[in-house]
Amino acid sequence: MKIALVANKDWNFFAYRSDLVEDLQQKGHEVLLLSPDGPYVPLLQQRGFKWMPLFVSRKGLNPFDDLRTLFQLFKIYREHRFDVVHHYTSKCVIYGSLAAHAARIPRIVNSITGLGYAFIKQGAAARWLRALISLLYKLSLSNTSVIFQNRNDLDRFVAQGIVQSNAATLIRGSGVNTNLFDVVPEPDGTPQVVMIARLLWDKGVGEFVEAAQLLRSRGLQADFVLVGDVDPGNPSSVPVEYLHSQAVQHSVHWAGWTDDLPPLYQEANLICLPTYSEGLPKVLIEAGAAGRAVVATDIPGCREVITDGVNGLLVPVKNVAALAASIEELIQNAAKRRAMGLTAREIVKRDFDVVKINEAIYQLYRKT
Repeated sequence: MKIALVANKDWNFFAYRSDLVEDLQQKGHEVLLLSPDGPYVPLLQQRGFKWMPLFVSRKGLNPFDDLRTLFQLFKIYREHRFDVVHHYTSKCVIYGSLAAHAARIPRIVNSITGLGYAFIKQGAAARWLRALISLLYKLSLSNTSVIFQNRNDLDRFVAQGIVQSNAATLIRGSGVNTNLFDVVPEPDGTPQVVMIARLLWDKGVGEFVEAAQLLRSRGLQADFVLVGDVDPGNPSSVPVEYLHSQAVQHSVHWAGWTDDLPPLYQEANLICLPTYSEGLPKVLIEAGAAGRAVVATDIPGCREVITDGVNGLLVPVKNVAALAASIEELIQNAAKRRAMGLTAREIVKRDFDVVKINEAIYQLYRKT
């Protein structure tokens, strides 16, 4: 088969789809990656992946920018005549599907990896934007196969008539290569609480900082580390000035971003993700693969991975007091924390191994 994977950032392929591309190529299929240019393109090409530039604006709904994306994809699809195109992220899903229909691509697959900024925010403007995006989804997703990462998003799209139930498939996340994550004993010394995420308000950065401040005021002995980078293309991006402020630096160490994640989990005692909305956060799967317990928010995407009290603790969204209490509980109870981490490892091996996830995607590609 000739397959195209389409996303709005080259990092998306590097972080989430590399194992899938390698698996498809090993099976003898030709794969082309389409995304805007970026620092990860050379790394993708070093792994033997074929890539082509694609213009995608991530700053709102500009009809001229979006039409440019639509027509560029139509031209590429008509020229290459792919057997399968697979779109990630909302604009690529919407305009990629419309282009693929026009170019008569036989197999169109779309991944809904989260509902995004428009579905989180409140107010009249957000309601208008949700209505518009829902309409665009309904138009574009017709006669395509749609992958959802959690049951809640799937049920929502079906209930609203955006997707037919027979076109919807639940595949929980992008999976993780458990062989890359060795389970090692937690480090000695002051416990380390780590949050790994894009630095967006919607990921709960503010709540993490406030929880750290609260626990430090109570005298809890723990180090709080924030791992990630700002995302200027996202309206929810945390300002750099906030991260450099004295109040934040006094309570949290901002470590920036690194692509070498396994050592971060090994150095952590507890992983924290107080996010507002997710498809299925890979950080929770990676934490489990590394044998680390987590504190996360009680939302559909996190509930796909975490069972409260089994492999982590779940707290209400935007509830700093509950977040701090759960962090404190696991920091002060090392035996409970470590038992949860070992259970998390077994759950990830059983349900989220990348081989299993990629095979489910591949079977969807082959479906006629």
